[in-house]
Amino acid sequence: MTQSLAPPIILFAMDDSTIKDNLFRKRNELGISQREMANRLEISLNAYRKLEMGKTRILNEHVPLFAEVAGISVAELVNGFEPLRSVEAGLEDVKERYEQKIRVLETGYQQELENLKLENVRLKDRLKDKEDIIAMNKKLIQRYEKELKALQK
Repeated sequence: MTQSLAPPIILFAMDDSTIKDNLFRKRNELGISQREMANRLEISLNAYRKLEMGKTRILNEHVPLFAEVAGISVAELVNGFEPLRSVEAGLEDVKERYEQKIRVLETGYQQELENLKLENVRLKDRLKDKEDIIAMNKKLIQRYEKELKALQK
């Protein structure tokens, strides 16, 4: 396993009990036994138990290895949560997804609006055609009524 050193600012703020609690919590979340975790850390089961129970102090140089084995960042192991920049990156991803959805919806709404405008023009044309037909029929009726009156006289 590769070991990388964590930034010094994190290591100085480190609290053994918090790290142990986070390591214990993450191990349980992953469903890993103490024996499996000890094997992954390449230490004895007894040594790992002492770490979790707080009988052994965690050295700064071991924190990156513990984080790697637990599958979390050093910051999450030390603090119990991801640092703010990860949250901001996550928020940016969420923002981008919503902006993409908004663009898709806007495009769909604009297309629907154009379709409705075309339908409106088409219906207005049909209405005008019907009004023209009605006007012609009224003229025909008047003409036939005049012819009928003329025949009746």
